[in-house]
Amino acid sequence: MDGQSPQALNLVSLPDDIRHCIYLHLGIARFDGFPQTFHLNGHEDADETLPLAFHPPELPAFYGLLLSCRILYREAATLLYSANRFTVYYYSPLRHGKQRDAPLSYPGSLERLHALSPTALAALTSLKIVLNECSCHQHTGWARLPPVCCGAGRWSADSISGSTSGCSLHHNLLHRHPLIDPALGFDLISARLSIQAMMSQWRNAAAYMSPRVGPRRLHLSLVCDIHPRHPYALEAAHLSVAPIALFSSLKNLSIRLCPIPDHPLWRVAKEAASKIHGRDTSPHIRPRPTAGAAATTLMSLPLELRLQILECTNLVTPWKEVMWSRQPPGYRVCRPPCRAQETAGCAPHIHQGCRQYRCYLGDIECILAGGQSAVQECFCVGRHAAFSSACHCWTPPTALFLVSRALCREAQFVFFSENRFVVHDFCAMPPWKLPREQFTPVSTTNPSPTGNRYPFDRLAASQFLRDVVPAHCLAHLRFVELVFPPYVPDGRPGDEHAALKDWRATISWARHKVTAPALTVRVVMADFFCKPHGRVVMDNEQGRNILGGYHLIAHPLKDLGSEDAPLAGCYVQPAYPWKHTAQIKQRIRELGRSWLAEMEKLLKKDMEREIQAPRPRSGGGPEPEKSVWQGWYDISSRRRNPKPRRHQPPGL
Repeated sequence: MDGQSPQALNLVSLPDDIRHCIYLHLGIARFDGFPQTFHLNGHEDADETLPLAFHPPELPAFYGLLLSCRILYREAATLLYSANRFTVYYYSPLRHGKQRDAPLSYPGSLERLHALSPTALAALTSLKIVLNECSCHQHTGWARLPPVCCGAGRWSADSISGSTSGCSLHHNLLHRHPLIDPALGFDLISARLSIQAMMSQWRNAAAYMSPRVGPRRLHLSLVCDIHPRHPYALEAAHLSVAPIALFSSLKNLSIRLCPIPDHPLWRVAKEAASKIHGRDTSPHIRPRPTAGAAATTLMSLPLELRLQILECTNLVTPWKEVMWSRQPPGYRVCRPPCRAQETAGCAPHIHQGCRQYRCYLGDIECILAGGQSAVQECFCVGRHAAFSSACHCWTPPTALFLVSRALCREAQFVFFSENRFVVHDFCAMPPWKLPREQFTPVSTTNPSPTGNRYPFDRLAASQFLRDVVPAHCLAHLRFVELVFPPYVPDGRPGDEHAALKDWRATISWARHKVTAPALTVRVVMADFFCKPHGRVVMDNEQGRNILGGYHLIAHPLKDLGSEDAPLAGCYVQPAYPWKHTAQIKQRIRELGRSWLAEMEKLLKKDMEREIQAPRPRSGGGPEPEKSVWQGWYDISSRRRNPKPRRHQPPGL
């Protein structure tokens, strides 16, 4: 080369796009743009009781690049901290995991936050700070599906210190007792001392980071699980959220203060988040109307506007469907499984409700691409004392019924007229569950005077109409579905049973209170999902007893309307009684499931003709679509009884 040495090529001299591609190959960020999660606590020696999914990675391949030179560090660090999410624990889950039962004064540290350089903090877009965690939202390492929130809906304030069986199996060592747990014997003074060091470190870390983070760039998440029963709980909650005020401008803020819903702690989280976003909701600083100016309140608006506003609240559930059952008693919202992760996808009328229930799923597209959920931790207001701008989940609208008597009446109108009501005679989930009495052998059962084993004195439908729905609200009902489990042949109430006598009396009482032309009623005789108890070996007489029970329950509905004001619709969805017998199963194998569908269709037509005769159905429109809970049942049935292999798409 004419005696000249070739110019040495180095990484800095490469074009920007090539260097960026190298950074991606080294794992600084993903090619698809979805974020990775890095643990600032670093890598610890693996404990055999923890799955590998919970261990932070060892020193990454790009670690040396961050130490090479200032130019490469600035580029690599900016990409690293802007494209990924970072988590730091005050108590390192791997170092202190075996100290779960140790006092909360066990030394922890947030030193890793002070190690972040100004370049890293300026680029940082997502940071989760875990001061204390006793309920988690971790991947279990054995499925690609997004993780569920452990303990959700299964804990109470009395059992908050425990962990569910799934957590004790997969990641119990990541859990700690809640702060100031009364079970650990903290009095007021010792409770203050136990968290003093933690709050001091958190305040110092916030003071270091706040002037260095980019404006409206960082999504900050704070987890500090506190026991709600301790007298010091609210003071501890205020201390934990106070350092957040040092951050003048955040993109998003998520706070969790308790693993179970607790209104006082939720209020602390909400007010802290609202101050950051410029929407302070503290009662003592809310602006008051000026003198002489007419204050516009909800009740000052016209009735039509008030009702439209109430229809946009949680009075209307995500799927416009409310369940009631006697076990467990009370209203429930059916939450069908979201199928967005499956090839077929989630039906639009179902998925619009999924978005108001499963905020912890995060970005489904990210999950399908093999990445991680866009949600670092569960900050769902329906599951925890938490607040997050990303959570729009439905919660019971209790407050709207407590404001005033006038607003309560209007809220009741919207609640009962805009939602479907599904009344389960025994258990809502699963709908095929039977009472314990129906599993008792006939020889050891004390039979009732009617000779059957129906254990209740009233139908759940009768309880719902008479005792649950206020009498003045019966006129607001628009759709009621009565669901009965697949009782054994002698498990339905006979004609002289007290439950049927009460049912007929209830229909006679309610016919003058409902708005029949606006009311649709459907009776569903549910079928077994698996293990059809009492219906495998069954003769014709027993099958006819089941059919007779169908008629005895559905026939009184004929009197709910009148000749001048018939029901908007009255439908029956019966299960074929002999479906699970060996003879019928053989016939289904020979003739196909279409034969069974035709038999159930004929049975349905016969029963509906009996209920609606002699008057025709008003409106003449099609039957309303299946309720959400039936969609869940159908999905479960398909998973239990998949189609033959030749009908499945390739790769399944």
